[in-house]
Amino acid sequence: MVRRQLDYVASLFGNHMVLLCVEYSKANGGADYTLITGFVIESGNDWVIATSGHKLADTERHLKNNKIEIIGGRLVDCLGSDAIFLDDASASIPMSYTDFEFRHHVYFKEEGLDYGYLVIPELVRNNLEANRITPLMETQCASLDQEFDTYFVVGVPSEKAQPTPENNGLSFRHGVLALERTFDPPATLIKQVDRFYGRIVDLGDLTDIDGFSGGPVFGMTDDPSGLPSLALVGLQSGWDKDKQVLAAGSASNILPFFRILDLVKTCQGSRQIPGQPDLGIRGT
Repeated sequence: MVRRQLDYVASLFGNHMVLLCVEYSKANGGADYTLITGFVIESGNDWVIATSGHKLADTERHLKNNKIEIIGGRLVDCLGSDAIFLDDASASIPMSYTDFEFRHHVYFKEEGLDYGYLVIPELVRNNLEANRITPLMETQCASLDQEFDTYFVVGVPSEKAQPTPENNGLSFRHGVLALERTFDPPATLIKQVDRFYGRIVDLGDLTDIDGFSGGPVFGMTDDPSGLPSLALVGLQSGWDKDKQVLAAGSASNILPFFRILDLVKTCQGSRQIPGQPDLGIRGT
């Protein structure tokens, strides 16, 4: 796949992607940030950011142990070709990680389960819609036994992203990497649960794929009509740098796990109304 095609795929599927910048202060002094890459998927009446479970598990653990205090953040939604708000001032929605009052994660490292979920508050959803973000649907989630002609992963590499405090924005570059599916992954990536494995064809000017965790892996098949048939294959989770192979949790597990966790929360009576940050609606 040539670079122009990859750029087109990146901008097209950027219409489903968001980047959450979480700013925090440390208990021992100083401030820092972490980036959470994810994509929007629909479950019933909810819009949910699906991402890697280990990113949320780390953040929740530090919060629980009082090692960090969330001091700010922003949700970037201008990764897609349909975005209409692109300048630094309007291309990110001011909101904190804790504004997502309904947060889930399932992370069992040895088993290979690594899914995280942030339920999007209604006012934030309205802003995402105003910038032409559209959710992926369950019918677009493929099973691991489905085969495609081409595979690729979309994400925001950490080495190409950093906050810009002077305008409360975020300097970043998202991209797409072509993959060759492999059924012979490195032993370091093999877990109890079946996952998708793909060898990166070319890293380009990147040295690593740090920051791609939680990014979508898509499959594409050429359709007789001339239009490509695309499906969500997995959620990027693991990476063997020496072998240039990544692992992704199966897309077919994303919404079933969310619904199980949602049901548990509901039964416990702890399903909360998502927080609604004080922000206006774009275009009004």
